[in-house]
Amino acid sequence: LKFRLRQGRACMATKFAIRSLNSEGEVDALAAFCAHCFKDKKPIAPPQCLFRGHYDWDVTDCEPGSDADTATKLSLRLVALAADADAAADAGADADGLGDGIHGTVTVFRRQLWICGRPVAIGGVGDVCVDPGVRGRGLAKQCLREALARMADASAPEGGAPRMVLSGLHCAPQVAPLYASLGWRPARLVLRWRTLE
Repeated sequence: LKFRLRQGRACMATKFAIRSLNSEGEVDALAAFCAHCFKDKKPIAPPQCLFRGHYDWDVTDCEPGSDADTATKLSLRLVALAADADAAADAGADADGLGDGIHGTVTVFRRQLWICGRPVAIGGVGDVCVDPGVRGRGLAKQCLREALARMADASAPEGGAPRMVLSGLHCAPQVAPLYASLGWRPARLVLRWRTLE
């Protein structure tokens, strides 16, 4: 899986296939794509290594560095690829037929909150990106719906991890209606802090 900029060419694909990353080798393509998509959205463009770090430093319920840890992290990183052969060929398909066809991403971070003294598994949503050439076609919603479906029944490959029952995210005010249309609601964040002596 590769990511190359398709400068000046909008993808004409109308259907997308959403899948998890297949290997750690695909993480760099996802990171490059996210850095490209966010470069004009922030006062200082986030570097690719920031998005790579989201993978490298993510924690799961599994033994760090184990096959189960890697499988869990890969399974919750979703990419949208052109679904039809013509679009894949237009995007410069590789021998595996995937080409550089990343058009959207979303990442789910498995986390735990304590609510009323009990641990609750939640899915934190991040790295939501859509290629500027395909924006306005519902791809972000498609990616987010797939992420919600996976959160609803996700558990660690070795078992034992509870189903995620809540999802949370931070977003800019201009994209809040997108998330509201899929059921996310504003929540007041209450932080408690103390000084360390």
